[in-house]
Amino acid sequence: MQIALLIVVLVTLALGEGSAPGVSSTHEGPWGLLGVVLLAALPGLWAWHGANRVAAEITAPAADLAAPAHAARWVQRGAIALWLICASGILLVLDWPTIWRAIVQPVAVGPLDEILLLLPTILPLLLIWTAMYPLERAARRQLNSVTGLPAVCEGSAPAAHSWAPSEPRRQAAIQPLGEDGPTRREYVLAHVRVIAAPLLLPLLGLILLRDLVRRLSPGLTENGSGAVVMFGLLAVFFLLAWPWLLRMAWGTRPLPEGPLHERLRGLLARAEMPDCRLLIWPTGRMMSNAAAVGFLPHARCILVSDALLDRLAPRQVEAVVAHEVAHLRCRHLWLRGAAMLVPLSVWLMLSAILESAGSPWCELAGLTGSPLEIVPLLAVMACYAALVFGRYAQVLEHQADWEAARLLEPDNPRAGAALFAAALAAMDSGFRSSGKRRTWQHATTANRRKCLKKLATDARQELRFQRRTQSLNCMLVGVALAPLAVYLLLG
Repeated sequence: MQIALLIVVLVTLALGEGSAPGVSSTHEGPWGLLGVVLLAALPGLWAWHGANRVAAEITAPAADLAAPAHAARWVQRGAIALWLICASGILLVLDWPTIWRAIVQPVAVGPLDEILLLLPTILPLLLIWTAMYPLERAARRQLNSVTGLPAVCEGSAPAAHSWAPSEPRRQAAIQPLGEDGPTRREYVLAHVRVIAAPLLLPLLGLILLRDLVRRLSPGLTENGSGAVVMFGLLAVFFLLAWPWLLRMAWGTRPLPEGPLHERLRGLLARAEMPDCRLLIWPTGRMMSNAAAVGFLPHARCILVSDALLDRLAPRQVEAVVAHEVAHLRCRHLWLRGAAMLVPLSVWLMLSAILESAGSPWCELAGLTGSPLEIVPLLAVMACYAALVFGRYAQVLEHQADWEAARLLEPDNPRAGAALFAAALAAMDSGFRSSGKRRTWQHATTANRRKCLKKLATDARQELRFQRRTQSLNCMLVGVALAPLAVYLLLG
């Protein structure tokens, strides 16, 4: 979902930048606005209908969760696909950016222009998450009744089921949610924090930085110096402000002192990262996950979700944290950043080479923001994200899995691999989880466990994997830095 959201947001901003004030649209007026409203509401209506139908199947007497779980996945996928179709219609058919420019032309909106421009494409996601809440609540109730989970309350005895050990709950000081889980408002806010905030905050920060530069020096953004200034400000933003903003958006808090804290501190000491902070990531117990944040040593943090602490044993929590520590040790955050810069770097490098050679093709580097340019650009971005960046991120995940196994058991990596594989299986359990779930940057749990087993049992396979990964990293970093080399060579 994140890659789809990123592409929709970038296309919306690009079309908005290319729509000049005063240009009329064939869909201006009340009918155009009505079309935008209807298309924006359609994905939410689909999700509401499908979620309520599946929720009724889940709560039926003697219901089998396998069929509703499969139907729930298709309801969510159908809602996301319909959202992408409706967003394309809003942007390309109804020409929403031109309609918006006609609305705000008499009013000086300022920096809020781009933020309000995104509303028709972002609002359907909020409606989808709001509509999916009954399904999640019904699934939680059914799972609680099947596993015999009582409603958690202050002072209650620890549950006896295997996937919710008592020690992590005491150490995390997780607030009880009851058998219904989070409220609808908490459910939607959790999705906004986890899915939308990591993508929208950098873009909004870039917009504010651009407006600030334009106000302080109006002519700076029109030349090459402006691009250098913007890149420098963006780099400072990501290195210094981004980790703090992300922690603030996610509402993290320090992991309390106790046996689990001491265990994880020992892991960080073995990894030679004693200054890394351990934080709880509140998700309303809806997501079992962990994350590594911070490019610089003083800003590094390991975030562990409340659901992960609630469901996994302390040793399994340590295995998941070891995976995130491996990302930091292997500099995967920097490598992912370099991989994201590859399309821009190739574009800048080719533009500089063609311009120095006096080729007429150099005029293609200047985009005007028209749909005829944005649609092919969208296709190229989607292909790169899905076929190149996504696969590369999965390679980094495999490397982090193996490094986590070596961190857990330095003298016996095979035992560490078995421990981490068990933690992966525990994380992937639950409603709508089958071990075959695959995301943009993560392979399936079965595939990760298979790769981990190969690396643990075959030394030659492990050596080949490390060499291929290192070569791939060097190649991507070289491509990302290529425009700087071309600039120095061509002057």
